Amino acid sequence: MSALAHVLITGGTGYVGAHLARVAMARGHAVTVLARDASRVPAGAAFRRWTLGDPLPAGLAPATLFHIAHDWTNAALVNEDAAARLLESARQAGVTRFVFMSSQSAQPDAATAYGLVKWRIEQMLDGADTASARVGPIYGGQAGSLYGQLVRLIALPALPMIRPGQLFQPIHIDEVCDGLLALAASPLTGPRRMAAPVAIPFGAFLRILAREALGKRLTILPVPLWLALLGCTVTEYVPFIPTVSRARVRGLAGIRFMPCADDLAELGLTVEPVAARLRRGKTGRKALLIEGRVLLRYILGTNPGSGVLRDYGRALRRLDPAAGPVGLPGAMIAWPAALALIESLRRDGALERRLDLAASLAEASPDGVRAFHRPVPLWRLAARLAVEALVMPIRVVLTAVRRA
Repeated sequence: MSALAHVLITGGTGYVGAHLARVAMARGHAVTVLARDASRVPAGAAFRRWTLGDPLPAGLAPATLFHIAHDWTNAALVNEDAAARLLESARQAGVTRFVFMSSQSAQPDAATAYGLVKWRIEQMLDGADTASARVGPIYGGQAGSLYGQLVRLIALPALPMIRPGQLFQPIHIDEVCDGLLALAASPLTGPRRMAAPVAIPFGAFLRILAREALGKRLTILPVPLWLALLGCTVTEYVPFIPTVSRARVRGLAGIRFMPCADDLAELGLTVEPVAARLRRGKTGRKALLIEGRVLLRYILGTNPGSGVLRDYGRALRRLDPAAGPVGLPGAMIAWPAALALIESLRRDGALERRLDLAASLAEASPDGVRAFHRPVPLWRLAARLAVEALVMPIRVVLTAVRRA
């Protein structure tokens, strides 16, 4: 029987745990989720009611246990005691492998309580049946945890942030799950590092994420740490804006580069660049559709139909399978008519080539037949001429600046 024939996951309804459950089941493993709420258990997984701090439920078949659950409200008192109790009961129950999901921030002198408690739990795992994964910042999949906060933040018109040059080692959630399963199946012990082997600035990561997930350019406003923490406090009381955790901000500010190439090689794990990974999934396809909707609406003067919108995405991928969005200013996504400001500045740029493609598709579509062959009301023609008159001086200035 495979060592992973049966998989137990604490926190199996959370961001990472639920994704791990789905990946493990897709590979043929039986999965039992240990959690408080049965309503959020991934389809196909078994459920046993369990709360952080409880021993392992009785009567479970031999299994590999992934300990992912974490209590953010009382990091030290709850999480350390819970891990010790779970490890002891797991060994008594005959669990064959105990894999703990730790963090890149786990250090004896960590800047946050979260990093310190992760390091302390790692020190408990001293047997050949245990291992831990020090995982870098996770992105991708359903927008949960830190990734969910970042997705909400990059949707803002401008993003205040601390230390945009801070080195960042993001890893996709699919890669995390691959690494956890590989670690469980291996004889490796001790902490193993899973993150991008080549770091990029945090600001660059957010700009890539904004472009590849939302099709937009991100404006970043650097702010000092004290002001960012004050802003976190404000988000807790102001409705209709994303709430940002002070602990997560402190953790990001104190993150250190983590060498991990050797551990990735031992696990047989490849970590792709962020843009390439996002473009291969649903996120990348959605961003191209956002871009296509903006360009086609500008050309047609009305919202495009789903058919020509799908044609835009397919045509781009046929021309370049790795194509991603060019990244439009947020104002142009909200108001496509603003493309008139830059449309004719140069004819050899990526945006101009995308506009040419969108125009060709629009002309050959039923939407284009209706838009281009119906009589144009005088008021709309006058409005277009007025817009052209207004943008012409701006376009001339931008052209001169670009040539300078």
